[in-house]
Amino acid sequence: MREKMNQPFYYPEKPQNNWRSLMQIIWDGMKEGTIIAYSADVDQFLTPITFNEVKDRIEIPDTMFVPDPDNPEQKIMKVIKVDFTAANVKKFRIKEDFYFDRQRSVMEVRILGICPVMEKIDPKTGESRGDMPLFWIYFPECRELLSRNEIFNLKNGSAGRLTYDDVFMKRIFSSFIYKEENVYDRQINEYAMGVDALLEAERAKNSLFEFEHNLWQY
Repeated sequence: MREKMNQPFYYPEKPQNNWRSLMQIIWDGMKEGTIIAYSADVDQFLTPITFNEVKDRIEIPDTMFVPDPDNPEQKIMKVIKVDFTAANVKKFRIKEDFYFDRQRSVMEVRILGICPVMEKIDPKTGESRGDMPLFWIYFPECRELLSRNEIFNLKNGSAGRLTYDDVFMKRIFSSFIYKEENVYDRQINEYAMGVDALLEAERAKNSLFEFEHNLWQY
């Protein structure tokens, strides 16, 4: 969501007026019980997990030294629980099905799930340790909630109102392929690195275009 086209999914960082970020909507929906979360271990939506389980996994207690109330010259160790904020999530993984509709002779895309991703930070060095997928949500189950929340339209503002459901169905976002279905269940970065990974992602993207192109005779 650092990309300009995807910034409406990230802002506002805190709810204001009628605007909420995508992660804030998902988080509030899980808290209210209108959205079911599934384990991020696999992307098959097999194991439901509760809101408290997700919260306990994300809000990891941290320790720090603070002045001793009885003796300010000395410091004592204190356990502090770090609260989760929606602004901590800067990436989303989207699982999609591409298929050809023979009845209408068009290539269609069906969104199956959304997975928020946080960056793992080493508490000692402050360096990034890769991505940490939090949970999966089944997209058809949360469409009603997304259709009731509007996204800020960068081009037309309040004049061109769009809901989060509209944005996903019309695919008004920027993305890249990080995995395609395979027998090994591997992501691209597990067998290709650097430029090779980018080329592999581009190959997967072009294969979809070629599949649709080869359906027609010119």
